[in-house]
Amino acid sequence: MAKRTPGIFYVNSKTTSPHLSEEVFTRWYHDVHIPDILATSGINSASRWKSIKLESVERPFLAFYPCNLEFLHTTEFFDIPTASELLSDPDCTNGSSFGVADFDTRGYERIWKEDDGTKGPREYLITVMFDTSSEDFKKLVQEAAPSDVKPSRAQLYELNFAWPMPGPELKTKPAKYLAMAGLY
Repeated sequence: MAKRTPGIFYVNSKTTSPHLSEEVFTRWYHDVHIPDILATSGINSASRWKSIKLESVERPFLAFYPCNLEFLHTTEFFDIPTASELLSDPDCTNGSSFGVADFDTRGYERIWKEDDGTKGPREYLITVMFDTSSEDFKKLVQEAAPSDVKPSRAQLYELNFAWPMPGPELKTKPAKYLAMAGLY
């Protein structure tokens, strides 16, 4: 039986073309790209977020896809279309998403989770990336969350891989851990 490593495909992005509006980028993501991803056999849900602190983040958009990380190395995954007529622009005539946006893509392995059982989507998502030598996962998530916040759903992930995309290389090595907490 093939190895199955539960985790998430994490994609942080920003537009780089002056000809691509946030509205068109969002429409491409929601109406074209995410449906293409969900049509695969390896990913069956997606979540996309926008930072509420646009001025303080390099990439304001976050999409993540729960999956087994092995799927992210298959031909089926690499065959997901990344170009669209929606993304065509005078500087990038082939409609490639990589020509009009910058993506930070990573695979994270889930190593801990806690859920209060409350159903439904969360209004806010807090993400914190950090390095540590501690192995107390619950303590790590509690320390990463703001002191006045009690998340309704929390997960801790460990970096499995980071893919440099066409364009500038990663400036720094990504943090080893990613804590995510959903809030109402």
